Amino acid sequence: MQVKLLRVLQDRTVTPLGSSEPLQVEARVICATNCDLESMVETGRFRSDLYYRINVVRLVIPPLRERPEDIPELFQSLLDKHCGEQGMDNPGFDPAILPVLAGHSWPGNVRELENLVERALLLTSGERIGLADLPEAIAPLGKTPKGTIRSARMEAERQTILAALAGNGNSRTAAARELGIHKTTLYRRMRALGIPLPEDDGRSGNAT
Repeated sequence: MQVKLLRVLQDRTVTPLGSSEPLQVEARVICATNCDLESMVETGRFRSDLYYRINVVRLVIPPLRERPEDIPELFQSLLDKHCGEQGMDNPGFDPAILPVLAGHSWPGNVRELENLVERALLLTSGERIGLADLPEAIAPLGKTPKGTIRSARMEAERQTILAALAGNGNSRTAAARELGIHKTTLYRRMRALGIPLPEDDGRSGNAT
């Protein structure tokens, strides 16, 4: 399939099934993936010529677990959206839920957060959405969140990134590979955590 797609992108033609005459293609191609294509190219699982053909304008959207600072605005935006769709008054939310949400790993990404907002909006009986309105998997009953959950999580992430940088000679590309994230995500997290951005040593062969 990669070979066929590469031929279409290169020649801008397709040959319909059962025909011997190629047809000209006029199209815009948008590709999306949750895989690290650079690593797949290195391991031979993705063709390098196809990768460089599709890698023209690139947008990297980090998963929600890597950008907990976006949760308050996303929560409010999704709350506004569902209140508007259902014709309900917006109850707002208790800021005490934010450290709990920031500490969640969000395996379902933003879709999981949207489902949580919709559920809380339908089930809440208070003036504002609070801890009691969150799923027990995220806010277990009987556990009171502490205001330092988010700061402790961010400090742990900061130390992990610093250790990866130190162990890779301050090469951000190599550190990102060790951490299992894209280097653009690493840059973003370093800025958010106040970690200085060292110069990547392109001569080492680690930079891409």
